[in-house]
Amino acid sequence: MIAAESDRTLAATYLEVGEAALASEDWEAAATAASRALAHDASSTRAAALRDQACASLGERSFSEVESLMDARRFREALVVLEGLSRAAPGSRALLEGVCHFELGEDDAATEALGRALKDPAHEADARVLLSLVALRRGAARAAETQLRALEQGGRSLGAPLSSLLRQASRGGALTARASVFAGVDSNPALAPDGTPNGLLGFTALIQATPLGAVGPYLRLAAGGREYPGLAELRTMTGVGTAGLQLGRGGDRVAVDYSLEGMLFGPDPYAVTHGPRLEGSLQLGPALLFAEWMLRFENFLPADAAAFSGVRHDAALGVSTALPHGFSVEAAWTLTRDDAQLRELALLEQGPRLSLGWARGRTRAMVGAGLDWRSYDAFDADLGVQREDVRVHPAVRVEVDLAEWVSLFVAGDASFVSSNVEAVRSVRLAASGGAQLWVGLW
Repeated sequence: MIAAESDRTLAATYLEVGEAALASEDWEAAATAASRALAHDASSTRAAALRDQACASLGERSFSEVESLMDARRFREALVVLEGLSRAAPGSRALLEGVCHFELGEDDAATEALGRALKDPAHEADARVLLSLVALRRGAARAAETQLRALEQGGRSLGAPLSSLLRQASRGGALTARASVFAGVDSNPALAPDGTPNGLLGFTALIQATPLGAVGPYLRLAAGGREYPGLAELRTMTGVGTAGLQLGRGGDRVAVDYSLEGMLFGPDPYAVTHGPRLEGSLQLGPALLFAEWMLRFENFLPADAAAFSGVRHDAALGVSTALPHGFSVEAAWTLTRDDAQLRELALLEQGPRLSLGWARGRTRAMVGAGLDWRSYDAFDADLGVQREDVRVHPAVRVEVDLAEWVSLFVAGDASFVSSNVEAVRSVRLAASGGAQLWVGLW
């Protein structure tokens, strides 16, 4: 009995010290004193409450320092600070550790830390989202989908970003396939000054392999075709094979690849092109900077088109950013240099692109436009001028997902070409609709 009374007296003493420390905002001293009070009297609810309050305040103060380091992308230093926060709330600490390891590309450590954060109901949802991102980065699309489905089953409403992530997970994997079919009408398929409307039918298909996930080598096989009923001479078919390598994650990435493409125009082979492409992006706060350069060695096969053969450069530089309420905007400047064998056909084309996107749940929309100025290198004796063109080409597209693996879409585009050569002036309007199917494996 004497020992028990003595323990309670010590507990009361520690409790008094702890309350004074709490009042002066000395969270470390308050947490220590409360822990000692509980060591001498485990039944003291006042001591338990004092310890929880002090630890929470201690954690908030320390987490503020961690978050400042994370905002500065000093993730390694943030992890060092987190190691010293032994009194901080375990779930919060584990979540921040997981974020730091994720940003550093340390997927195993991130998975372990986020697994601990999952046990805290306050952080379970955030941990599942991050675990899905880790899985997608590793190419484990099914694991990512499992985490996001668990959020839905837990009653979490998936907004536009998470719906987009779930769509990416369900359509992703080490091997993915995509195909679309569409039909519509084209007011001027021949791009003639006085065009004749015609129907159009088409398809696209793509198979992509990323055996090591998003970071690593990739292989793509793509095909597409467009048919104008009654105009067999305007039928086009293309096939492209691409092998490449991506380095970097998220917005900070670079990819290099090499493609070989063949094209049929009408019933006959028309062109074979091949060459490298380099593209990358850099995340700067809310803005994503991106750039692309592509070189193509072009070989046109028909005798009357052989003069178009040569080397073509395509480049783009732009920025995109997300806006409130599901909107996003992208602006870019594009440039094409086509060094055709015949100088009268060699050209320089450049101009701006602007597009506005919107996504909400299973619906996405995009409206955009481009403006191109095209100038040719040499005077064309047959035309009697050195040709110059201006082209405006707006476009719009709306997609609705019926399920994660199938979407319906409607699209429209137009082309208005002005030129100092009357024979190439044209106006073209086209509208189409169709379905797109996705299959993601592993």
